[in-house]
Amino acid sequence: MSKRLLPVILLSLMCCTGLGPQQAGSSSETSTKGFVAGLIVDTSGAPVKQAHIALYSCTETPVISDSADYSGSSDENGTFSLANVDSGLYFIEITDADSATGYVNKIHVSAKDTVSIIEKMLSLATVRGELDRSILDKYPGVKVCLPEVRRSVDIDENGIYQFRKVVPYSYTMIVLDNGVSGPVSLYSKEINVHPGGLELLRTADSLEKYILRVYKLQEAESQEFNGNDYRVSKFWSNWAGRDSILLTPEKNAYLSSSFDGSRDAQMSIKAAGDRKGLYLLIEIYDDQFMPALTKDSVPVWLTDAVDISIDTLGSESVLAATESGYTGSNQVSALTKTSKQFQVWNGVLVSPSRFRYTAFFNYSGIVSSMIVDFEAISQNEGVLIEILWIDQMRKVQEWFIPWSALHLNGVPCAGKRLALASGYNDVDYDNTAAPDMLRWRTEGIFISAKNDSMPDPWGDLKIDLDFPY
Repeated sequence: MSKRLLPVILLSLMCCTGLGPQQAGSSSETSTKGFVAGLIVDTSGAPVKQAHIALYSCTETPVISDSADYSGSSDENGTFSLANVDSGLYFIEITDADSATGYVNKIHVSAKDTVSIIEKMLSLATVRGELDRSILDKYPGVKVCLPEVRRSVDIDENGIYQFRKVVPYSYTMIVLDNGVSGPVSLYSKEINVHPGGLELLRTADSLEKYILRVYKLQEAESQEFNGNDYRVSKFWSNWAGRDSILLTPEKNAYLSSSFDGSRDAQMSIKAAGDRKGLYLLIEIYDDQFMPALTKDSVPVWLTDAVDISIDTLGSESVLAATESGYTGSNQVSALTKTSKQFQVWNGVLVSPSRFRYTAFFNYSGIVSSMIVDFEAISQNEGVLIEILWIDQMRKVQEWFIPWSALHLNGVPCAGKRLALASGYNDVDYDNTAAPDMLRWRTEGIFISAKNDSMPDPWGDLKIDLDFPY
């Protein structure tokens, strides 16, 4: 039997108007229904029959179901039509079993629009991943889902999950606990499925939501970094499918903050590492940058600042440490003797030369703060911080912190966790008394129960390194 040529979709979205229900004593009300129709042929023009077509409504809450809202098949002539479709946003999935190809995209069914699409069907793929087996004990009803097309699979006893015959698309993969009160999202990750072959996913091996993976740099990538060239290192551009943190007012506004929408301020963080140390890329969007501090007497919170703390203890251990007095005599900041806090402001047109540094100092015996010059901390601890101006509302900070500056002897092993507290302090001209704050774990635990008026919520940096090269 000859191999079928690659199918092509000729898709039109059209709507018709019908009469809705009538009630006694009232005039008829018009309700709008649409229909989705199309033609599927191969590259020679021959019709593709018995292709499966499904529409899945876009919902905010993931649905664990294999059923589509509307479905049908192409006929002998390769044509199909789905009637009485409610107006709205849908994911359309078209699959042809004979050629093992498919198509997925988001469409809008409307009473006003007619949209035509001519697209090639792409070869189906397999998606396979692994989660920590301990999650099966903690979440016995856990499933891995592709909510756009309502695909879900179980995790086997070894933590392995696999989707077969997946249509290439950019999906949001979600790990769901289907508990007694309904499905709860435990973890999500954007994945890009490519045509044909096997996609192997390194999904976070814990369902803890607050983990930022530290990706290993290859030697050539490490050599791209220069802490004094005022350019973003090239290796950050190769980040598709990798972890990052995005802080927005909608999800991460802290305490009494009163942000003016997502345009007010946002911050993202990426992390990488090599045998020398930790690299962070921090991208800031702020509609109104404030000048950097010029006097030590000015409170650090009266200007825009990236606020990041790192501790060689994991996040769970930080809580126990702060409660046991491991912080020395300073309980205010909820930092331990191995914590380092960096509050780096942005400036406006001129980049600042100093920042606020908080750590445990042997000479004082407590955790305390000081204003430090970038040049001084570079010489004393090897820490490098660059602040790059992108445009009027965007700045980038690129950091390098040697492992030794974080109280680590040598290179941390794969799987090692460092506690991370991250956020952004946003000061505009309307809130100069106190900043609006973005924080990573806005719904997280308070680190110091003894001082819960000023909590610093922690997540984890997870080391993904395996040396030597």
